[in-house]
Amino acid sequence: MSCTLTFTGDIMCQIPQTAACTTAHGYDYSPVFRHVRALLSGGDYLVGNLETPIAGEQAGLSSAMYAFNTPIEFAEELRRVGFDLVSTANNHCMDRGIEGLYATLDSLDKVGLAHVGTARTPKERETPFIREIGGIRVGFVAYTYGTNAFAHHTFLQPGEEHAVNLFMPEETLEGSIHLLDED
Repeated sequence: MSCTLTFTGDIMCQIPQTAACTTAHGYDYSPVFRHVRALLSGGDYLVGNLETPIAGEQAGLSSAMYAFNTPIEFAEELRRVGFDLVSTANNHCMDRGIEGLYATLDSLDKVGLAHVGTARTPKERETPFIREIGGIRVGFVAYTYGTNAFAHHTFLQPGEEHAVNLFMPEETLEGSIHLLDED
């Protein structure tokens, strides 16, 4: 038995990309992946780090530092390109607050794109993400060092700790990384 897992780094969407992909009926992100589509299709399972919320246009589209938000059509294109799984645990997962984090998970579910690293409920967080790929059972986990809380001041509230897999305390707590304090 064997399988080929393909991993990408950060998948982001800047406002100029969204502007260039705007059509009369929404957005068409297929040109963004035109030159890498063949590279991404070479394995049995494709995983990427989704470095932007997909919280809906009502949350305001943006590529401003620490305030990302991308249209759902971007997630639809990721699925069409062949992504099977995205990590949502990263420093931008709370760029649109806890509501944006939950809306992102809803958007990914809507387009059929699996996700790991953030969760709507404690039960969802505690459920292992395991897939059989080429006859091999593979488990995936995703964690982040922080949520950019130091910049946008949107913090996990008591009872929301399940929402993000953090491997260290959130930025406002003792023992965390303070990125803005460094030269």
